[in-house]
Amino acid sequence: MAYIDRSRAPVIGAAGAIRRLLTEQQLSGRQLAERLGVSPPWVYERMRGFVTITVSDLQRIADALGVPLASLLSDEEGERGGEAA
Repeated sequence: MAYIDRSRAPVIGAAGAIRRLLTEQQLSGRQLAERLGVSPPWVYERMRGFVTITVSDLQRIADALGVPLASLLSDEEGERGGEAA
């Protein structure tokens, strides 16, 4: 059986959660880039879908934002439903 490196697997839909957290924390993409030690285009390309966000990227972003990785993987509707219950 072939080994699959899931740390490089693409993650679809995480950009919305990242944008929401940036807004909540009053941070810009440029500030996130500084925290990550990458260029602003690195962040922009992933947020706009020009480059796929991988699990490794998400872990780095979650660490930079001080949130658990799972918070970048939950859908917004599911979170609202949980708050209302």
